[in-house]
Amino acid sequence: SCSFVGAKLDKTQFVEAIDCDFSNSTGDSPSFEKVDGSRFAKAKYHNATFCSHFQGCDFTEADLDHASFSESFWGARMTSSNYSEGPCFAKASLRGCKFYCLHDVNASFCDADLSSASFNSCSLDGSQFQNANARDALLVATSLRKADFTNASLQGANLAEADLSDALIDGADFTEANLRGAKVDATLLAKQKGVSLQSTVCGTVGPALKELDAICNSANLVQITFHVGRDDGSEGLEIQIRAYSTSAHLFVPATANTVSPTPLGLVRLSSEMLQAGRVFGHLPVRFETLHVKSVKASKSGKALHELTTRGIAEAFAQLVPNIDDPAAAAFRKKQQEKARIERERREQLRVEAETQKKKATQQIAKKIEKAVGQVSDVATFLKALELRIEKPKIDKATKMLKASSFKLFNNVTEEQVSGIVKSQTDAELVYACCVTQDGQYMCCTQNLNVCGGLRGSLCKHLLVLIIGLVQSGELDPKTIDQWIAKTSSRKSELDKEKMTEVYLKYKGAEAGELDWRPTETLPEDYYTL
Repeated sequence: SCSFVGAKLDKTQFVEAIDCDFSNSTGDSPSFEKVDGSRFAKAKYHNATFCSHFQGCDFTEADLDHASFSESFWGARMTSSNYSEGPCFAKASLRGCKFYCLHDVNASFCDADLSSASFNSCSLDGSQFQNANARDALLVATSLRKADFTNASLQGANLAEADLSDALIDGADFTEANLRGAKVDATLLAKQKGVSLQSTVCGTVGPALKELDAICNSANLVQITFHVGRDDGSEGLEIQIRAYSTSAHLFVPATANTVSPTPLGLVRLSSEMLQAGRVFGHLPVRFETLHVKSVKASKSGKALHELTTRGIAEAFAQLVPNIDDPAAAAFRKKQQEKARIERERREQLRVEAETQKKKATQQIAKKIEKAVGQVSDVATFLKALELRIEKPKIDKATKMLKASSFKLFNNVTEEQVSGIVKSQTDAELVYACCVTQDGQYMCCTQNLNVCGGLRGSLCKHLLVLIIGLVQSGELDPKTIDQWIAKTSSRKSELDKEKMTEVYLKYKGAEAGELDWRPTETLPEDYYTL
């Protein structure tokens, strides 16, 4: 019951404000949670966020363009609203607002501006929309039973699959609106302004969709991607349907937060395609953008592409395009140009990254020369190592060496150092490690699973192996320092064949079949590190 009348609320967060008065307040990006029964009359916010029950709230004449209203938490019925009256948005400016999971009965949007607003997974039965401007609004699958749209403007609105049972629509303007799959009195709808066959026509399962279903039943995957939208210079809205042998799924990435078609469950490709036709059938299909990918399908390539084209035309109740449509060639050329530009961009980034790595390597070399001089023994090697490898990794490796003894099975040659390091936490787990003279490095378990510590540099297991061998005098510190310097410009790459050889040799040594003697480390040798 607090008063914030006329307050300035820039980026202010209210966690709980019940029965409060925010009339005439202003703010940029304020956030409100649990505002049951509060008053926001003539408030003016930019990018506001509301997450609450809205029963009993008053937003009369408020300017809330691009605000977000959600009952996703409170709507889970963890708490219930104590108000019987619905929220009032009369004469409010709600352009571009997003409403998510609202379950408000008898909400009032009379004379409100809802242009380009979206209602996602909402139930607004009995709500009032008289004289409202809902031009280009998204009301897909919204429950609007007994709602009143008298004299409302619904030009270009998407009401696909909406439930308008017993709704009042006298005087409403449905010019270019999408009413495919909507539950509405057809006789009454036919009398309204802007309603035509194109407003309500739905696709059907014809020969092409039936054949596609049969193909999907035995295929591992059929993935269909295409765009819809008027030719206004943009690529339109991407629609993707992935069909497997048991089910199909519709994906529309760009509308994830604004459109939620009625869930269909485990259905065939044709059912998902028909739903796509209902929700987006008012938009022209950009057939030139069609791309079909299949795995173990009985039909593929050009034949599957042409069949899919006919299937989409059936589902969207649109004409099959001319095979020689110049738009298709223009789109392919545009995509090829985009791909070329992207390749050049990636190559430029690669060259720049390599240049930066070389500069970093040279700077490290100068630091080592200044701080250490020539690497010639264990002490100078460890000082140089701290400049080449992240210190936390070195600390972990030395901690392991100080904690217990190791039997380091190893093989040191002029080309590489490889060996085995046992896990200290799992007696059954061992790691095969290797670093080569050209800077290649790798570490993996006996199942050839890459070590999680290889994040841009040597892991602790490689460091245990290298430090242990340098300390024992079996590995020249200057040589291995030069090899480690080269690892900074490379990514770790697992050579499965090489690692398998190391493991096989280790197994042979453990079984007494091979004479491969390990280098043993003692914790006290590393206490001073």
